[in-house]
Amino acid sequence: MENKEKAECLIELCKIQMDHFRQTRDIEFKVNLALWTLVALGGKFFYDKIKLDTCCEWVIYIVFALAIIFTHFFFWMRPIQDSEDRDIRFIYQCREKLIEGESSDWRGGKWTYFEVAITFALLVGVGIVLVL
Repeated sequence: MENKEKAECLIELCKIQMDHFRQTRDIEFKVNLALWTLVALGGKFFYDKIKLDTCCEWVIYIVFALAIIFTHFFFWMRPIQDSEDRDIRFIYQCREKLIEGESSDWRGGKWTYFEVAITFALLVGVGIVLVL
């Protein structure tokens, strides 16, 4: 295989991997948006039905909110971020092979924490609304 053919193959592999990365990120955004919408709608639904007056009700709400946050982080955000990191790492490796002498160090995205923080903030907001 000639150098030109190798380069074309690497470019094609990068395009395929980038398409996969974009699809994964699109799915991630849609699922997160759906979760945040459900949290907001849940708060609206329970606004007139539940008032967090007693300590027991607060404990139940906090346990429920923590379960949502940890499930969101460990079962959705971490696996999806690992997939995105693998895609980007592969793209950077192909790029290094195409452009000799250029080294790139991909450390992975930290959006995971930001998106889980949005979930946390929404749940705190719902908790505050349920107190009023």
